[in-house]
Amino acid sequence: MEARKFWNVLIVDDEPDIHEISELSLKRETVFGAKLKLHHAKSAKEARDFFEYDEAAAALAVAFIDVVMETDDAGLQLVKYIREERKEHVTQLILRTGQPGKAPPRQIIDEYNVSGYMTKIEATPDRLYMVLKSAIQQYYNLQYLFWSAQIYDTARRYCKTPAELFKQASLIMQEDPPESLGFSFHRAMDFGRHYIGQGAFREKQAYEAVKEDLLKRGREGLAREGIATVDNYIVIQTQVVGSDKMAVMVVRDSTFPRGLADIYGSVWRQKLAYLAEVFHRIP
Repeated sequence: MEARKFWNVLIVDDEPDIHEISELSLKRETVFGAKLKLHHAKSAKEARDFFEYDEAAAALAVAFIDVVMETDDAGLQLVKYIREERKEHVTQLILRTGQPGKAPPRQIIDEYNVSGYMTKIEATPDRLYMVLKSAIQQYYNLQYLFWSAQIYDTARRYCKTPAELFKQASLIMQEDPPESLGFSFHRAMDFGRHYIGQGAFREKQAYEAVKEDLLKRGREGLAREGIATVDNYIVIQTQVVGSDKMAVMVVRDSTFPRGLADIYGSVWRQKLAYLAEVFHRIP
């Protein structure tokens, strides 16, 4: 998982007041310990330019989109552009409208891949926050699943030997994401003879400095479920298939919703076990 610095949120509306109200309502909010970075587009065209040219679009968590802008259905066409042309299925899209009669809620929910729908009268600060938090939670889940699946699919498709897979995984984890995306990775993957580190754990010494303490303090959870949360760390452990060795992954992330550790745990353990089994075959 990634240590989140901020969530990118896009406001698309042709009314200046809506942008001002959104700023006042959301600029001081935090979601799962991370602030919001608001981006603005005053038309559907500007929003398309944002997706086309702004690198923050690659990590856009939520977009609030007005339905009626240049045309009566400009917002709906923007949704289709994002989902169908750009193939962007992770970003959560929330439609807002001041003219609900032009876009009946049930019809919109049934026909368009959106995460929510509200009138501008309903968009109070509390309502905005509740909708936003729910949408970010869904984005968080989808982002991890899509990102993780793409990495493993690419690695398994192009790497023919365990050594090639290890090398490719190491190269991927050494890449630091751009600042505009709003997150960084701090992760250690310990397979015994082989180690891959990222961010604060790029050097194995940083991992070794906390390893024993984390394993000791997380002993009960690791023995029971194979996963433990200790302070700002998440520790996952699994036995290497075909040996008595244990593989360990440590993630440092102060923004990870702790209540989701059990849900993600089985996914993490499965991937860790797969890699451990493969890397164990490296001469």
